[in-house]
This record gives sequence, structure tokens and C-alpha cells, in this order.
Amino acid sequence: MPHSSPPPRAPGTVVHIRDLAGRPRGTGFLVDAAGTLLTSHEAVDGLPRLVLHAPGDARTRLVEAADVTPLPAADLAVVRAGGLAGGRPFALAAAGLEDGAEVAGGRPAAVRVPERVVAAAPATY
Repeated sequence: MPHSSPPPRAPGTVVHIRDLAGRPRGTGFLVDAAGTLLTSHEAVDGLPRLVLHAPGDARTRLVEAADVTPLPAADLAVVRAGGLAGGRPFALAAAGLEDGAEVAGGRPAAVRVPERVVAAAPATY
């Protein structure tokens, strides 16, 4: 029987970040099914609260500063946004992987399905 690849994975959930006045601050993306969001440090820096909105989704969430873990040395921030739980996480992998490399997907171990790197690219702040 020939080996078949799994069907293409739907893209992960990108979340828009706004301040309380509705001004755009940036975007982030879900990295797990619990609603953990990875974003740039500058998108959340100095905000007492964040307004998060996943496009195509009626879920808009207010997040307190206590739910933000700033990582300024890495120019990143992690946001605990449980209200976005169940969104489609992006798979993260270490640098140096080639396009098409197999990685573990962002699913519970009981239903882990191999994923493939779609594209690798450098990123800067």
C-alpha cells in the first residue's frame, strides 16, 4: 500500500491586539490549544489591558497585564488568553530546520500527528 501524506494543515490562528481605545498594537499567534499567544514585546509593552480578537471569530477577549509575560531581551511576549482556547495553534520549531522537515504538531500527545515545516524564514524586530 503506498504511503500517503496527511492532508494539508489549516493555517494557525492569528490574533489582532488592540489597546482599550481600539488602536491596533500588533498581532500574535496561538502556540497551543490552551490559548497561549506569542507576540512582539512592543505590541503589549506598557498596556494595563489588551483587547484580543481572532479574525473570523466572534470571540473578543480582554486580557489583564498580569496575564502577560514580557520577554524584552528576546523582543517577545507570551499572553495567557484562555478565552481563545481551542483555536488552531501554529507549530513552533527550532532554527535550522529545512522546508518539509517533519516536526511534532501542537496537539495533545494522545493525538499527536506529524506536521511538516511549510517554510522557514529569519525574523527580526
